[in-house]
Amino acid sequence: MHTAIEKTLVIEKFPLKIASLDPWGDKLVLGCQEGALLVIGEVPVVGGGRRFEVVDTKKAFSKRPIIQVHALADKNLLISLAELVCISNLGDGFEEVTSLPKTRGATLFKWDDERSILCVAVKRRLLLYHYNGVEFTELKDLGLADVARGLAWCGEFLCVGFKKEYSLINVNTGLATEVFTAGRLGIVDILELPGEELLLNKDCLGVYVGHDGKPSRRHGIPWSDPPVATGALDPYVLAVLPRFVEVRSLLSISQTLVQTIPLRDMKFLVPAPPSA
Repeated sequence: MHTAIEKTLVIEKFPLKIASLDPWGDKLVLGCQEGALLVIGEVPVVGGGRRFEVVDTKKAFSKRPIIQVHALADKNLLISLAELVCISNLGDGFEEVTSLPKTRGATLFKWDDERSILCVAVKRRLLLYHYNGVEFTELKDLGLADVARGLAWCGEFLCVGFKKEYSLINVNTGLATEVFTAGRLGIVDILELPGEELLLNKDCLGVYVGHDGKPSRRHGIPWSDPPVATGALDPYVLAVLPRFVEVRSLLSISQTLVQTIPLRDMKFLVPAPPSA
């Protein structure tokens, strides 16, 4: 093993409870359990070194916990989910641009950057919206057999993780095709990878599938424990486990264990985009 990933302490003894986060260039946008929205960034240090601090705050952003945030840096927009999905200006006070009333009670969303389409999971439905550069327009309202616990775009399909299975949903017809059953623990985790691949986790095994829903590699990833969260940082894939973060190679056939990073009780893993 070797050191492929270095960890850096950003802020210690953070006073609020973090419910969601997303990279914004070289900054982090944090959604908090208390309804506050914060931005953490690096600030200059006299004599060198690195220091991070809160560089922007909106304490009363929401009355509910902000369970998901996603920064669209190229559009200067922030998508957030608390009681419903809201679209705000990115920075500059995070003023609300619009909200999507039909998404009240939603549990998660997924943005398709290539086609500017937003998918929102609301109970046993998927709502699709298109952003034309000015406004979000509803495209589809698709029914589901169960509540979605995970989402990933696969071209014109959506990979949806349910409690008992992973399925591919044709967004044009709504037709669902089962990929395979979920693990006995009921933990759903879908990771988008380079090269039109997904990594679907089934208990302690990560299974590679293509955008057609079929296995794309003969071997999967044998995690040491069921992952809490996963992330890709090419050429590595990382998993948050109860006692540490596990780093494995995406390139080797055996999915070689590259590194373990001692970090207990972590909940989130959101690698920054390549341009960040």
